[in-house]
Amino acid sequence: MMKFEIGKMYRVGGDGLQTGNVIKITSKYNGSGIMRYRYDTVSGKKPLSSYAFFEDGSPFSKSLVPVIQYKKPEILPREQKIVVMQDKNRVTATLYKDGKKVAAGVAKCSPEDIFDFKTGARIAFDRLMVKNPSMSRDEIYNETKKILSAADDSKRVVALSTWTMFELGKMAIQVNRENIDNFLKECEERGYTWRCGDKATERNPFRDYDGLSPVGVVVFEILKMVPKDSIWIRMHEGKLAMDIDEKPDDVEVYKW
Repeated sequence: MMKFEIGKMYRVGGDGLQTGNVIKITSKYNGSGIMRYRYDTVSGKKPLSSYAFFEDGSPFSKSLVPVIQYKKPEILPREQKIVVMQDKNRVTATLYKDGKKVAAGVAKCSPEDIFDFKTGARIAFDRLMVKNPSMSRDEIYNETKKILSAADDSKRVVALSTWTMFELGKMAIQVNRENIDNFLKECEERGYTWRCGDKATERNPFRDYDGLSPVGVVVFEILKMVPKDSIWIRMHEGKLAMDIDEKPDDVEVYKW
């Protein structure tokens, strides 16, 4: 049986009206052979009665978990959490540790597109993960599963760890003539640009080649810039870059 101490704080567990609250024991007394503890609610919903107490050995007492206290008593530790919120066409994924905001990822829908919360949540969460590479693959998977549980199986719903690896330059995305526009649009939503400074959708080797004059086609052939059935796009020093000639062998490859 847990030994309760006056002045210590405890979190209420179980499944009741005070679940999740943090209480502080203020005094104790023995009544009819049973030890009773008075307490104040420090964080959470206040109990219905202003005279709050519990008996030693009661279900309430067994649900209590000690809270680590800081030098400043008002600062209470809280479980790490990620909150995803929508503000008009903007979605923000915010990471909280010990009750404090430590990082955030933001996704904003383009005026030309139709807003979709699930897509925005996935992008915002992914951007948050890029800022927090210390999170393990299991943590990323579990949080991703919560946010995308209702999402469809569209190819746009890519595992967040994949985008993280892409932004870090550890993965190349393989695209072809049919799906490159979709991929470049996704890149532009994420704020990626080419090394020359162009927006993601402003450079499409298939489209550029198709629009060449006969002379331009010859130049592309001489320079070996004619796109094959597939090309591979990756991040280099934070900018988009492409491999046209052959599949890269120094990074993982994801087929879009």
